[in-house]
Amino acid sequence: MNINLDLPPELENELFTEASRLNLPVSEYILRILSLRQVLANPPRTGAELVAYWQSAQTLLLRLWRAIACILKEWQTAAKLLSRREFQTQPFESC
Repeated sequence: MNINLDLPPELENELFTEASRLNLPVSEYILRILSLRQVLANPPRTGAELVAYWQSAQTLLLRLWRAIACILKEWQTAAKLLSRREFQTQPFESC
C-alpha cells in the first residue's frame, strides 16, 4: 500500500535522520515504528500473548539472519577472488 503524507518539515527531518542513523530506508523505519506502537499500546499480558508476539517477530529475525548470511557469503567470495587476483575475470554472484 502506498500512502502520501504531508508532514511538517521538522517531522520529516526527524524521520530521515533516525532512519539514516539506523541504516534503514525511511519506509522500513516507519513500519517499525508502527509495529512497535501496537506492542507499546497493548503489551502482552499472558504467556500465550507473549509467545504469539515472539512468533510474529520471528519472521523478521529470520529475514535478517538470511540477509546477514548472504552478506557473509558475498564477503567470503570477494575475499577468495581478491586473494587469487581473479576478481577482474570472475563473475560475481549475488544472493
